[in-house]
Amino acid sequence: MSGNVIALDEGFGLLYTNGATLNWTEFSESASPGGSLGVSETILIQGDSQNDPNGTHFSSLTDEDGNIHVATNNGESRVVYLRYNNDTDSWDEPVVITDQPSGNYMQISLMEDGTIKITYDAIIDGDRVVAVSESTNGGDSWALISVLTQDVVADPGNRRVETPAYAQDTLPVFQQVESASGSNSLVYYEVA
Repeated sequence: MSGNVIALDEGFGLLYTNGATLNWTEFSESASPGGSLGVSETILIQGDSQNDPNGTHFSSLTDEDGNIHVATNNGESRVVYLRYNNDTDSWDEPVVITDQPSGNYMQISLMEDGTIKITYDAIIDGDRVVAVSESTNGGDSWALISVLTQDVVADPGNRRVETPAYAQDTLPVFQQVESASGSNSLVYYEVA
């Protein structure tokens, strides 16, 4: 099980996976310490195609309006975007952001101008790369804006990526690569 605790206007929420589903539950400020989880809502069935049986590979952030933005795998090797709409107190339907096989590792970032970017591993034209897609309309539609490649190692292994949740003009991206000898290093990119 893996989870993110998210601050809400009147309490907090827990976004968590159990390896096969992505779930959401909320707690009010008056919740008793030591109490059990509230009623959970399954917001995405991911199936068993995750490479990580603990389902730890999802990323979330909250914008200034209290909307929650999530990037994860849909269980069919595709990155999907989900949004919790704070005005309607509900989750929107998942949006598949790429047709390429992808999505074992992903990070979501909110830029200063409101653009949402998702960085993820992908296979494009047979090459294993890191890709960045963005939405300029609050997550309603997505476009691939950058394909990141490196020449540190021939086969980077698991293309794990890290980005900050919030960035200004340029998105810093770190990619973990593994050499044939098993040593790890980081590759740094900047995406405008």
